[in-house]
Amino acid sequence: MGNPMEGINQTGQDARKTGVLMLGEYKAHIWLVIAEHRPIYRWTVQRIATAESILHSGEKDSFEDAIGEAQACLYRLSV
Repeated sequence: MGNPMEGINQTGQDARKTGVLMLGEYKAHIWLVIAEHRPIYRWTVQRIATAESILHSGEKDSFEDAIGEAQACLYRLSV
């Protein structure tokens, strides 16, 4: 299946982490949003190479939790 974690960029401060996970024909984007003076990590999942809109999305309080949810979504779609 491949390793979707290969696209994660963990440079800089923890609050600046962003990433792209890819698995099969799907990709997930994870990015930081500052909301009410606290970081929130949002994620979206889309099909690669299509103009299709967002298939799934969510938000978490930590980068690691956002990765976990996005990765679980990618695995569900790729099965």
